[in-house]
Amino acid sequence: MIKIYRQQGRRAEVLIASNYILAMVLGWIFLWTTAEPWSVSAATFWLGLGGGLLWPSAFYLYTWGIAIYGLSLTGAISRLALVIPILFGIFFLSEHLTLRTGVGILTVGSAFILLNPVKVRMWHSSNWKAVWYFPVLVLIFGFVDLWVNLFNHLGPRQEQFVFLTLLFSFSMLFSWLAVAVQRLKVTTGDFWTGLTIGVPNFFTSYFLLESLKSPFFAEHSAIAYTLYSAVGVLLVFCLGAIIWREKITRGHLIGIALAVTAIVLLSDVG
Repeated sequence: MIKIYRQQGRRAEVLIASNYILAMVLGWIFLWTTAEPWSVSAATFWLGLGGGLLWPSAFYLYTWGIAIYGLSLTGAISRLALVIPILFGIFFLSEHLTLRTGVGILTVGSAFILLNPVKVRMWHSSNWKAVWYFPVLVLIFGFVDLWVNLFNHLGPRQEQFVFLTLLFSFSMLFSWLAVAVQRLKVTTGDFWTGLTIGVPNFFTSYFLLESLKSPFFAEHSAIAYTLYSAVGVLLVFCLGAIIWREKITRGHLIGIALAVTAIVLLSDVG
């Protein structure tokens, strides 16, 4: 959706702010329907608040980069965020990477490059802001990916829906404050389109949270994150080819083959 808005010369702040409304509502629905009693520990509250700041911040940082460096370059660099949760698993969770896992991760990295290549001329249009911008972009996106795993290790298991509800509630609050401060026009189209995005946004976080708690991925978070990224980049590329009729090159086909190979390799580990 951000790509469509950029092509049309439109701003996506209202779209993103609206998506958090439905994501928050889904969180409340799960809270009301769960049989477990509610509780909010300090860890859950602060992680929810921190995530509520991270999610909108990542969006604003991403859109700012697109305006200056273009979607291809910004999108390609943001894929490096995968390194953050992998390094966290290795150094803080004492996870051990096998040769097969390492090959799978490198294969996904190669697929990223081929599916979203960066042309040399993109760097020529860059400026010194890139020296700080791209490292910060990778760091912020990396922590967005890592955040649900932090909750798995720091927050009580029974408070997962409280965590998700707080995360999207704070994200909604800060996003709409930004819309109000900038005095952006709220159109019906932007609002309702944003609501539809809230459904996949909520369930993406929920299923990633659940997968990282499973017996296997709890000790192999690097594999979970790599599979998550590989499937995501394949989905985005396929949508681009089908909806926007983007040209598919030989490099793209090799990238698809590498991504599928990585998924097979990592899915069969253990």
